[in-house]
Amino acid sequence: MRLHKLFPLLFVIGVLLMVPFDYWYTRLAGMGCLVAFVIVGLFVIASPEFLARGSDDAVAADGAGGAAAGPDTVATDPPAADQG
Repeated sequence: MRLHKLFPLLFVIGVLLMVPFDYWYTRLAGMGCLVAFVIVGLFVIASPEFLARGSDDAVAADGAGGAAAGPDTVATDPPAADQG
């Protein structure tokens, strides 16, 4: 089973074990599932496939030329208004 399909399942099982039951062993198993959910989620987010896609914000900042432009962008003063 792929990790991106496993981690939501761990969350659901963890919540279903903890909420309706009030026994120590169901709480322990539920907390184990929730901790595993966080750890597996970190591996899903840090996977090379996910990181290779990049962010839409980074792509927009590269071509926008606005405040997020790179260090080689030259700042210019706005044109002066006529004093006339």
